Amino acid sequence: TWVSLSKGVVLETLSTPCQTLEKLFPSCEVFVLSGPTHAGSVAQGLPCAMVLAGSRPFLSLQEILSRHARMRVYSSVDRFGVELAGALKNAYAVAAGICDGLQLGDNAKAALLTRALTEMVRLGVALGGQPDTFLGLAGIGDLMATSYGPWSRNRQLGERVAAGQSPVDIINTGLTAEGYRATQGLLTLAQQKHIDALSRLCPNAQIRLVDGELFSWYGSRLIKSAPYFKRLLAML
Repeated sequence: TWVSLSKGVVLETLSTPCQTLEKLFPSCEVFVLSGPTHAGSVAQGLPCAMVLAGSRPFLSLQEILSRHARMRVYSSVDRFGVELAGALKNAYAVAAGICDGLQLGDNAKAALLTRALTEMVRLGVALGGQPDTFLGLAGIGDLMATSYGPWSRNRQLGERVAAGQSPVDIINTGLTAEGYRATQGLLTLAQQKHIDALSRLCPNAQIRLVDGELFSWYGSRLIKSAPYFKRLLAML
């Protein structure tokens, strides 16, 4: 039995981590443990909740993990949806970082993330996930933590993009922001499955690949109201 703690999409195969493990170890069961669980906070013993997903409830592991007084583990049989949520929330966290970097304020960020959740559900369900999954810990829970946490590398990537830095240059400095590659993979996956990319399923989103560099723009009307938008637009 394998339990994946990874979030993202393998660009070469467009597979989730669990799907990749199943191909490598076809005789093993594969589960995913996900949710708003910043490693530093968990290590400090701060309260947290997560979801353990697979083809069936993994009650023995769920019981072991729940023995921790400040940890609650819920079960799900929508493993694919949980993995999709983990990949999608990272892409939206980059957008949240752009919002922070542009200093659009709390109201704009709240509006952006509200629309992001709607878009996450639409795209996630279209790709095969269950709606409730994206409204739970793996979806909105992880989205909130990653979009607001000062420790979030995806949010930091967005802030630095808003400051005028190239995403490729930022990644090359060693910043591990899963949302950068995940968004590329999710866009390709949507196109291969003949889903009308992200512009229709995510009505407030534009995702553009220009000269091999990824730029994610969510809540475009909000971002366009910022005085720094013209400088960012020149990067495209």
